[in-house]
Amino acid sequence: MGSQTTAVKNERLIRLNQAIQDGKSNLAGLKQSFTEDYPDIKTLEARLAALEKERDDMEQQEIERAATFPGHLRAAEGRESANAEEPARRPG
Repeated sequence: MGSQTTAVKNERLIRLNQAIQDGKSNLAGLKQSFTEDYPDIKTLEARLAALEKERDDMEQQEIERAATFPGHLRAAEGRESANAEEPARRPG
């Protein structure tokens, strides 16, 4: 169950980072045409701040979890690689 939770969090972090990059690109385009007071710029800046905070909070949670359970991730990775390298056994 832990590896599934980690995979979901990793996917969420990937999506957040992509949304942040897309938003920054859009913001740069808007700033070429409009002033800082333009409502869409204000809205996008607020949205980017919220996305960045969410991403930073998730990353901090992962750091804290890794500090609390330092061998947890390594043990799961070891099991996965051991299972991948183990040859198929024949019955009997």
